[in-house]
Amino acid sequence: MEAADAGNGIVQLLLDHQMSPADEALFVHDARKLTNAAGVQRGSQLSFGWDPSYQTLTLHFVSVLRGGKRINALRRADVKVLERETEMDWHLYDGSLTALLVLKDVRPGDVVDYAYSVHGENPILGGRYFDGLGMRGSVPYAEVRYRLLWPPGRALYTKAHGEVPDPVVTPQGAFTEYLWEAKNVPALLADSDLPSWFDPYPWVQISELASWRDVARWAVPLYELATPGEAVRAEARRIEAAGATPRDRVVAALRFVQEEIRYLGLEMGTGSYRPNPPRDVLARRFGDCKDKALLFVALLGELGVEARPALVHTEERQGLERWHPSPVAFNHVIVRVILEGKELWLDPTRTRQGGALEEIWLPPFRRALIVDSSTEGLATIPEHPGRGPWVSVAETWTVPAFDAAASFVVTTTRRGLAADAARANFAETSRDVIEKGSLEFYTERYPGISQEAPIETTDDLAANVFVVRESYSVKGLFAAEDGKRLLKASFYPQEIRNALPDPGSRQRTMPLALPYPDHLVHEAVVHLPTDWTMPVHDETVATWAFRFVSQASSAGREVRFRYEWNALRDAIAVAEAGPALAKISKIVDGLGWELTYDPDAPVAQPTSAWADLNLPVIAATLLLLVLCAAAAVKLAKWQLTTPTLPPSPSDESLVGLGGWLALFGFGCVVRPVVILVQVATSHAPTVFRSSAWSALTSPGGASYHPVWAPLLLGELFVNVALFVLSLLLVVVFFQKKRVFPPLAIATLTVMFVLSVADNAAAQFLPASVRPASAAATTEVGRAAIQGFLWIPYFVRSRRVRATFVN
Repeated sequence: MEAADAGNGIVQLLLDHQMSPADEALFVHDARKLTNAAGVQRGSQLSFGWDPSYQTLTLHFVSVLRGGKRINALRRADVKVLERETEMDWHLYDGSLTALLVLKDVRPGDVVDYAYSVHGENPILGGRYFDGLGMRGSVPYAEVRYRLLWPPGRALYTKAHGEVPDPVVTPQGAFTEYLWEAKNVPALLADSDLPSWFDPYPWVQISELASWRDVARWAVPLYELATPGEAVRAEARRIEAAGATPRDRVVAALRFVQEEIRYLGLEMGTGSYRPNPPRDVLARRFGDCKDKALLFVALLGELGVEARPALVHTEERQGLERWHPSPVAFNHVIVRVILEGKELWLDPTRTRQGGALEEIWLPPFRRALIVDSSTEGLATIPEHPGRGPWVSVAETWTVPAFDAAASFVVTTTRRGLAADAARANFAETSRDVIEKGSLEFYTERYPGISQEAPIETTDDLAANVFVVRESYSVKGLFAAEDGKRLLKASFYPQEIRNALPDPGSRQRTMPLALPYPDHLVHEAVVHLPTDWTMPVHDETVATWAFRFVSQASSAGREVRFRYEWNALRDAIAVAEAGPALAKISKIVDGLGWELTYDPDAPVAQPTSAWADLNLPVIAATLLLLVLCAAAAVKLAKWQLTTPTLPPSPSDESLVGLGGWLALFGFGCVVRPVVILVQVATSHAPTVFRSSAWSALTSPGGASYHPVWAPLLLGELFVNVALFVLSLLLVVVFFQKKRVFPPLAIATLTVMFVLSVADNAAAQFLPASVRPASAAATTEVGRAAIQGFLWIPYFVRSRRVRATFVN
């Protein structure tokens, strides 16, 4: 394997694991070539971990190979034994040790060759063997080999995850050897933003248990409750006396374990799987997830409520279904409660949770193994139904004058999991730190911001709604760019952007994770010192995995923006990731609004509706209407020069405005009304009003863009022409004129061409004000379908030929 293939400067020349479950022994031989300075940095310090409560570590040799020579690098004095608690930040301590060896005089091109062995397995597993063998990694492997020497009389179950070579199985005396081997394995570069349950690296799973039923039977003795202890009974009696109903008592027991028993785990040896007795946990007032779950179960048992511990994996989630049953498939314990015939899933390790009992938030673990002798397989944990957005941000901006400081009030309402997180943050963090962080968050976008009042909070624990209100003053909201007179103010939904995945990686070979179950709404209301006109914007981007809505409007001196993001799934499949990311990229590009004000423009005075009429455009429209009407009159009198052929006797029964022709005729009658409504709703408020027309088409206008004038005038004039043409079609239809079929074909063709042109022209507008792509595509599709269906009908229909003969 070439050095050019090295991942981060390392080529794994050999990865050799030899496992003997009968001896509870693992032998590892590792040889790696360090191809550059980065590889030396990463590969010149070796660490070996073990649990001294049941394991021993032996270092056999450590060598550096250079220029055909082997240099001994293993010196007892250089080996440092560290009590390195890797999960200390999560309040978990497992008592494991790490032997650290920092190699001296290592250079690019050297090969580090070492071997060690570990003896001992966790006794809690009852002498059974469970393992996972990685067959590919983030660095290239010249050779990877796993040799398993399996003892007689013991069941063995293996499962391949991903592309894994089949093992070579050979007898070795009384034992059976399983050998997984591969050579020249390239490095695997995983895509970014992967779902937690998706493992891109191939591996082999080894287990001695046949089913999830067997795993549950293994776990049952660990969670047995011989006697809860008098202190537990006393606490249960206190909860029972204070709670009027079983529901109240379940909530009180849960709150007690969550809030009064702090989270801390001493998971040395068998403590990694076996919970401590509830009386001990209650006495010392701390425990890990196993301890807190069993204490909660004990309290509920004393209260007469059925409850059992349930094993879950916080990241694998539904991915557990792909595993072969194994005790090592789980990393967390929750509790399943049966109350009044209903199933509830609760997590005693979470703190500061609010809401009614059925609405207490649980992350989407999705699969669980209930620790009970009746368990036959994995249980499905139902997801909480959504009740509105989890986070709603409402911004209120008040701008007294364009050169004055603006008032900025933002109210953030959080529900469910978001409320729990905010409640915990305010309880565990000083108010000064929170206020400073919030101010820094907004300062990046608004440098002239300052805090006007302390942050206010409202907490409705019963409804699980946590509200935060912030008040600021912003100087220079409307600011001029260098060398320009125009003043601009920007508004951006940063919370929405933070929730969106990175749209950059579109050439994916792996699924894309979504921040599920995110549901956010960001609204902004801007009160301005003068009337403001902008086109109504309403766009929806919806897929089966997410839904996004963007809206903007103005009325008088008020401008409103609204965004909504709702992740409907936790991942997007590979085949759909590219199109989905293209849509997300368009969403990101269109986020944010910019208002532009020209201080040199004359101040608009309140005007009457008559004074606000855009007379030049109205005059041009009327002139076009007259010209089109004159042309229509001539077309109505047009006589085709080809002779009229009388209908054949077989077609005489088809003469008349019946059949499919009646359906088209109905459309002809309705079309002028539809066009009039479209002109009244889309063009009258913008094109026919001077204030709105100036805001859109005059440089320095509030919503100016050079494309607006030709686009709006083109749409208006086309609609006028189509209106007259539609009236003409109605007349010649009922007169059964021979000119009707060619006019109908021409109308259908023109409608399709104009819808395509209008959609193409709209693409030159900024994404934030561009008409919704879905609506535009629908319009083009509708015109295409109408032409596809009706044009062949008019060309080939016997009824058409027999009817339109005048």
